[in-house]
Parts: sequence; structure tokens; C-alpha cells
Amino acid sequence: MIDINKPVTNPDLLKAINDSYPNQTDRQKQIILEVRKAHLLAPVLISPEPEGDINVNERVIKKDTTISFNLIEDTNNQTFLIAFTDWNALRKWSNIENQQTLIVTFEDLSSMVLNSKDGHAGFVINPYGEDIVFRRSLLEALKEEQNKPIIDNSCEYVVKKDTSVMLGQPRVFPQELVDAIKRYLKNQRMVRAAYFMQMLRDEEISYLLIVDFSGDKKELFSGIANSAQGYLNGMNIDMMPLEAGFAQNAVRNVKPFYIRSLFGVF
Repeated sequence: MIDINKPVTNPDLLKAINDSYPNQTDRQKQIILEVRKAHLLAPVLISPEPEGDINVNERVIKKDTTISFNLIEDTNNQTFLIAFTDWNALRKWSNIENQQTLIVTFEDLSSMVLNSKDGHAGFVINPYGEDIVFRRSLLEALKEEQNKPIIDNSCEYVVKKDTSVMLGQPRVFPQELVDAIKRYLKNQRMVRAAYFMQMLRDEEISYLLIVDFSGDKKELFSGIANSAQGYLNGMNIDMMPLEAGFAQNAVRNVKPFYIRSLFGVF
């Protein structure tokens, strides 16, 4: 959930944009990773004006209100939505007092471009500054990739007899990965709890996710795999149901990172 009381800043995204990389591909991957987590400022025109004090964070938008997003054009007359990492970046584009804005995400902007009846060519982050362009073709490719289940980086793990396995917590805990999985699990009422560990098996290190659930295992594990996309950083993640004997022993002294509350929210 976006905290509207906090100013919009995106230091991690700006770092990804401005850092040096061995090649352009690495830079693009890091920017995409960070922009998917970012909250951005989109300048808009809201008509009629929202009700309430302009100095108060929460204002009321009336029914049938029109919200128009600002656009820019390139030399080929193609239109792009615009968004900004912070207010300083926005003021390089326009320094209008009391500029109306909405806080948007990468998914918001991507959906508006791909579903646009006007055929927008993409969106630009910080025009007149870092000028990071996400064209329609890239957004389509990212959407297609997101809809594919991860096969190479995740699988259900079955412990074979006489297999040497060591479990523990990662030295550097992948908090962003765990948070992404947790966000997905919050919408899966079939899941009661989930445990996260690191596993060393036959000299190979991977993450291990043990899930207490009921229902369709294939669908659940595929959804978890998709939610982990972009956060694995080259690691594999194995998954198994808690009902497996190995799994029950593995979590005996481990605190779950996710527990479903009685109301389905945790």
C-alpha cells in the first residue's frame, strides 16, 4: 500500500539509472528490476477539482471526474506518458504551483500504454532529466515474460534416499524475494503458512520454500514461481508441500515468514 504521507523518492531506481555497468543489457535489467518496485509521480489534470483543503493529503474525487495524463511527443509525433521519480525531477519539466499528480506504479503505466485506444508509444521516466524510455514493444515483451511460469528457476523438490541435505538461513537474506512471495500468498486463501530456507544439496545451493496449503499444488507453485521472477538473482528455488515427511522435519524449529490470519490477511 502506498503511504501518501511520505514524499515520493526513488533512490534505488535513480542509483540503477546512474550507475556504471559492463554493458547496456545489465543496466536495462537493473532499471527494470527497480522500476517495478517504484512509486512514481504522474502529472495530471483532474476535472472538476477534488474537494477539500489542498494542504491536506486526503481529498475527495467526485463521481464522473475526468483525469487526464500529460503526454509528450517525439520527433516522429509519437506520444508518451510521463512520470517522475520525485518532485525535483518533475519541476525540471514544469514548475507550476500546486501541480496535480497521481502516484502510479510501473504496472499502472504499462497497462495504460498497452490498453490505450490512442496508441501511445510508451512512457518516459524523468523527461528533461535522465529520460528513461519504456517503449510499447518492451512493455509487451515484459508482459509476455511475466505471464510465463518460471520453469528453469523453480521446481518441486523430492528428497531421495541417502541424499545429503543441509538447511539453514541465507547469509544475505533475500528480503525482496521473500516480500514478493508474501504479497502473492496474501491473495491465496488456500495457503495457511510458508517457510523459507536455504538448502545445500550435493554441493549445490538453492532456496527452499515449504508451503502448508490445500488445493491445486501445480497452480499454487506456478503462481509462486511467477511472483519470484526478477528477484532470484540467478538462484534456484525449490518448493515442497508441508505434508511431506522431510518438510515437516525441516520446519520443526523454523518460524514461518507468512501465516494466514483468521481474516485472510496478515
